[in-house]
Amino acid sequence: VLGLDSGGLPGRALLGAEGVPAGRPIYAETFFTRYQYGWSELRSVVRNDDHYLEAPRPELYDLAGDPGERENLHASRVVPPSLLDALEEVGRGTESRTALTAEESASLAALGYVGGAAAAGEGSELPDPKDHIADAEELASIVRGGRADSVVPEDGRVRELLARLGAGNEELHRAAAWRLWGEERPGLALEILQPFAGSERRETQLLRGTLAPNLGRCPLAHRAFPRAVALDAENAEAQLAMGTLLLSEGRTAEAAPWIERAVELNPGSAEGWNSLGAIRAGSGDMAGARSAWERAVTNDPDLTDAWFNLALVRRAVGDREGAVEALLR
Repeated sequence: VLGLDSGGLPGRALLGAEGVPAGRPIYAETFFTRYQYGWSELRSVVRNDDHYLEAPRPELYDLAGDPGERENLHASRVVPPSLLDALEEVGRGTESRTALTAEESASLAALGYVGGAAAAGEGSELPDPKDHIADAEELASIVRGGRADSVVPEDGRVRELLARLGAGNEELHRAAAWRLWGEERPGLALEILQPFAGSERRETQLLRGTLAPNLGRCPLAHRAFPRAVALDAENAEAQLAMGTLLLSEGRTAEAAPWIERAVELNPGSAEGWNSLGAIRAGSGDMAGARSAWERAVTNDPDLTDAWFNLALVRRAVGDREGAVEALLR
């Protein structure tokens, strides 16, 4: 179409003089419904004017007479053998899973892609996705923060949806819990994570620890954060979380090694340097505190706490002009 050289490209040109070859089967599949909710997967093939969808309740449409696919002909017409042959030729393939970072998982969750373990059984033995579309869309609103049309249901409805649609799917529960935490509903968020209290996922333990102090359950946080570190000793966020918890309890000496390790693992952490400044100031190291807070505001110029702390330490060492500048910032 653009006049560029298409020589050597794989596949077949579908635009231009030749057009789409007659009788070419067009295949599609989604296993999202299976990995996300434990329902059946869906597979589809279009050939000429016939469209067949393989599902617990199969569907067959005549695209020439019914382009909107409103009349399912499966009960009254035999599925053309060529469509079944096309599905058989493709096969079901093999699964390939890739480990994701916390940032990648969060980005995918915001789009609705929250994977879980594959459901047991063949597709025909599992629920048909088309029976649960409305509930799935309502549940999706729980994990899609930042959308104008995204409304978090009441607590009872959240429990009901997760029990019915997300049973056993840890990632889906965690995505919902993050959203609920953002909606200032930490009690429900922690409740729906309870089935995964023994999780081997760092992200789950980190979230449980983050929620607990807001509910007066600091002992739970003291169990969850070290567990998160044990699951991933190189994770700066888990180290910082444990150090910050100890710092909030006035246990400065115990907090120091956790926070020092956090900024070692992630020198770009403004929160880490801000906490380290508090530790140094508490031990009388005002020069070290000033250095840490200056590093914090360099990493994040919008970190208000660090600017305020920097103003205090500048005033303490006689730098009134610098203190005023920090307060203005």
